[in-house]
Amino acid sequence: EAAEVTIRTASQNISKLEEDYTAAARKLKVLEHSQKVLGLKGVRAHVLGTALEGLESLANMWVRKISGEEIQIEIKPYTEKKTGGTSDAIGLVVSGVGGGHGYKGASGGQRRRIDVSLLLALADLAQASHGKEDPGTIFFDEVFDSLDVEGIEAVSAALAEMGQTRPVIVITHSTKLAEQLEYTARLHIDKGKVV
Repeated sequence: EAAEVTIRTASQNISKLEEDYTAAARKLKVLEHSQKVLGLKGVRAHVLGTALEGLESLANMWVRKISGEEIQIEIKPYTEKKTGGTSDAIGLVVSGVGGGHGYKGASGGQRRRIDVSLLLALADLAQASHGKEDPGTIFFDEVFDSLDVEGIEAVSAALAEMGQTRPVIVITHSTKLAEQLEYTARLHIDKGKVV
């Protein structure tokens, strides 16, 4: 009689464990599929990677126009850790400047040219993603900081080119810079009033 009770209790425990195992196996499958879709190599990463490829291509086009150097921008849907492995963060790798240290080793002017190239690429990508004929207005607020004379000329030329197809508004505190830029209309504001 005691053996029968023990067998019955063991059978109930086995049934409960089988149910728990089945539920855990289902949860594991859901997690595996979620990782496949949302992980670093999943669908989300693929879509993000495709968008970043377009951004990278456009950024490299702009950086060639405004830098005059062999700067290469690489944008990844993940960041490689120094200790090995990857993290779920967008990675930016810049080569051709900084003595092998990339963006961190680049001068302030080189960094600014890279930054402006990324801004211009984002503007182009945003325009393309909307599929509209009207490209929309692009605003540049103090983008010329840290640029040397050649950098200012190169970025000015890029903005003039961009201004052929869309409105470009440049905001600056530099009167000298404002006088250098080609413009259709110029608005000078001093102490909140149009001068």
